[in-house]
Amino acid sequence: MFLFRVENTFWITGRGVVLTPGFGDKPVRVGAVIRLIRPDQSTLLTTIRGIEFHIDHPILIGQNLKKEDVPIGTEVWLAQEPVTIQKPNTKALLQKLKVLKRYDKDRIIFGAATHRYRLHWSLSDRQLADFERKHSIQLPKDYRDFVQHAGNGGAGPAYGLLRLQQWDMEAKTTNPLYLSIPFPYSRAWNIEPLDDNLSMEEYDIDIVERGTEYYKEEHCTGSIRLCHYGCAIYYLLVVKGPEAGYIWVDDRANDNGIYPAKHKTTGERMTFTDWYEEWLTDGLNTFAQE
Repeated sequence: MFLFRVENTFWITGRGVVLTPGFGDKPVRVGAVIRLIRPDQSTLLTTIRGIEFHIDHPILIGQNLKKEDVPIGTEVWLAQEPVTIQKPNTKALLQKLKVLKRYDKDRIIFGAATHRYRLHWSLSDRQLADFERKHSIQLPKDYRDFVQHAGNGGAGPAYGLLRLQQWDMEAKTTNPLYLSIPFPYSRAWNIEPLDDNLSMEEYDIDIVERGTEYYKEEHCTGSIRLCHYGCAIYYLLVVKGPEAGYIWVDDRANDNGIYPAKHKTTGERMTFTDWYEEWLTDGLNTFAQE
């Protein structure tokens, strides 16, 4: 049985680590064996040594564990049952965003001073359907759900999420079928390095031709710009082709090409939900270490 996802931890001298918010009204007793699944998917077993008398029922776990052993975002399960890791939904992301906003009062997380943890007005199902119909695409389900039920841009990684209407921000796309053309890559891509043996004249010609080729819009068809990281680096969400649903990075402005975003601990490709939740977890862990 899934109990809760850890939002904060407290150390009580002589007693141990307390995990919050707690298991609510689920049937849990002192002495129960629980499995902790951390954000990097590593697991450990421990027991419930105490239950706090609070409406959400935070739990006290084994004295052999420290706060750093249980990062923010860790899932708490009763160990007697098979475990299926739950991917957070929009509601869970919003709850976690609320907690991060409460902790980051001084807006120390990169980009928070810009978006201030605020989300813009959401779009209706009809507005989203109109966008999909216009571009002959189907938005990834988790992103679509977020835009419809959470907000259309605002709080998010780096300087925040762009509104859906800003999908080609600074890209200056000219092809009206841009989004309906499948994203061209399945692995990281970059242009070949310059030939060191070129003459100065050949170099000047080659650099111009390479620049024209490097920034062609064909390299990112089938994707929307999701977020501006700064230094002309953009996070992309692929909406057409085999990579649909995954986050990619357009870092051509810094000569790093185009490459898939990967989970920092597992190295796996990331969906919108994975990417957004990793940002929330990293932010919360900043304060958990204080």
